[in-house]
Order: sequence, then C-alpha cells, then structure tokens
Amino acid sequence: MTMRRVCDLVALARAGDVSRFVTLAHDALGDAAFERLARRMAVDPVGARILAERPRVAEATFSRAELACLPEDTLGHAFLRHMSENGFDRDVDVPGLDLGTDGAYAKVRWRETHDFRHVLVGLNAGRPDEVVLAGFQLGQVPNPFSLLVVAFVPLILPLRQGPFRTWHRAFTAWRAGRRAPLLANVRFEELLGLPVAEVRRRTGAPNLAPLSTPWSPIGTTS
Repeated sequence: MTMRRVCDLVALARAGDVSRFVTLAHDALGDAAFERLARRMAVDPVGARILAERPRVAEATFSRAELACLPEDTLGHAFLRHMSENGFDRDVDVPGLDLGTDGAYAKVRWRETHDFRHVLVGLNAGRPDEVVLAGFQLGQVPNPFSLLVVAFVPLILPLRQGPFRTWHRAFTAWRAGRRAPLLANVRFEELLGLPVAEVRRRTGAPNLAPLSTPWSPIGTTS
C-alpha cells in the first residue's frame, strides 16, 4: 500500500465516508490474491468473457426502474430491494482505481458484485451477515480484506450477537465457499430476470439464509 493510499484512507475515515473508505481499502489490499482470481477466471468460458468485456455494475448498466418491473422473486428485483432497503448506491466513485490488468479488474468486479452475492446466498446486510459473507468469500477467493473482516468485525458486535457465534457462522460459510463453484464466473447482469432459486441452481451457489440474522441497517446495534 502506497503512502498516498494511506493518506487517502485517513482522510476518508475522518470524513466518515464509509462507502469510499471500504472501496479504497479493498482496492489497496490483496493484489496477488486477485491476480490468482483472474487466472482462475481466464480458464472458464464465462469468466474469460467477463475479463475480455470488462462489464461494470453501475446505474448505467441497468436502471432501478427496469429492476422494479421484474417479478418479486427474480434476482433483479431482489437485488433492487436489497440496495433500496439498505440505502446502498451502485455508483461509488473512487478516483484512481486501477483497471489496467486482469487482476486489477477482477478485484473491482469482485467488489462491484458483492451485493449480488448477498442476495444470491440469502444474507442480509447487518454486520453479522457481512462477516458471514466475508467467510464465504474467503472460501471462494482467499484475500486479506475478507480475512480482516472475519477476524475483527465480530469484536465490535453487541454481546448478545457475540463474536464466537459469528465466527462459527463465518467458518460454516467458509466451508460452503470452498465447496461452491466460483461466483466470479457468474455474469449476474444476464440473470436478472430469473428467480433467485433458479440462479442458485444454475450457478451452484448455496443458500446461507439459515446462517442469517434478522435484518437491521448497517451501523445499528440491533
């Protein structure tokens, strides 16, 4: 990590800009892990096409109005509901992100499809579920950012949620991630009109909803 990136992270933390802080922190870590991910994608037909075409998940890719017209059980509608209920924005602009190599693009793509994985594996967006998803992602793509989330976020959870219970759920999700096909090779944009259950069947993604906790917005203690 360069000194410039460290200074940028400190400035974002002081400003309370959580979305950009997480995006930039993710971008600053794990280059070798995502170079390995790009090589795994390159030997899969869909993964190779993703690397070649470099699609981005942004407001310009598909509008909220288009997603709202889809049936409620579809991936697209569920994704819209997930984003709207949590106040998330697909367009998090962080100047200076590197897209010059397959590994650099694979890292950005992995981050931009993060909330599709939330929906596909059935996890909410509260802090405990973020840890569980990080465990799943660590099983899929071993990387330092997910490891830090699994290791340290449970320590700031309310006592009734408990770090040990959350670590156990994350470990279960990690094992599921290791067994599941690589979700980096899924072109989510082409599956929006399908029921979530059908997308799970086609991609081999597990349903981790039994590991989920009741929904609460990120930042709350409930």
